[in-house]
Amino acid sequence: MVQAQIVLIPLLSRVRIREARGRRDAPDDSVEAIFQALKAIVAKEPAAQKFDAQLLADGFAMAGMYLHKGDRSFKAYAEIMRLTMGDRITPYLRSCYEAARHYPEFDSTGMSGEATCAEDFRRIG
Repeated sequence: MVQAQIVLIPLLSRVRIREARGRRDAPDDSVEAIFQALKAIVAKEPAAQKFDAQLLADGFAMAGMYLHKGDRSFKAYAEIMRLTMGDRITPYLRSCYEAARHYPEFDSTGMSGEATCAEDFRRIG
């Protein structure tokens, strides 16, 4: 299991991050590569970012892993993504979630609808 190396966050958050990483449905090395790539992209200054297809692809992959393992509501998904990626992932959460929800043949049972997703995003954004 990948170990979270987060500094200056409450112990509860560290436990949630380890639990979240344990739910990923992929080999640890490929998950860690996606995680690190996405974290590096969102660490850039927002003004330095233009449309980044890699951010969308990595964010979509992370969303799919979390959704597949049970974080189906937008609120639960957003909380885990923000814990693992930091607050800079916030502007991209909805687009990654919606991409996964609308992916052909993906079982979206239990996922938040568009209105709920929009309201929850407004609250955290």
